[in-house]
Amino acid sequence: NDAIIWLYGPAGAGKSAIAQTFAEACARNGTLLVGSFFFWRTDTSRNNPQMLFTTIAYQMAMSIPELRPKINAMV
Repeated sequence: NDAIIWLYGPAGAGKSAIAQTFAEACARNGTLLVGSFFFWRTDTSRNNPQMLFTTIAYQMAMSIPELRPKINAMV
């Protein structure tokens, strides 16, 4: 069962707490959590949409070694 979970909301709404709880649940039940990313409006390394894709691609390559050749071929 593949899924992408996208959390969004105002500051202080509890997004980080939800993400942490989800990651801990994945670790407990053996579900592979491939990657994560968060945007931070005032951090130039965290407010660039292009960084989202490169970060997730890197995390996918690290989590699923079979994907490395395919990801490398796209670079």
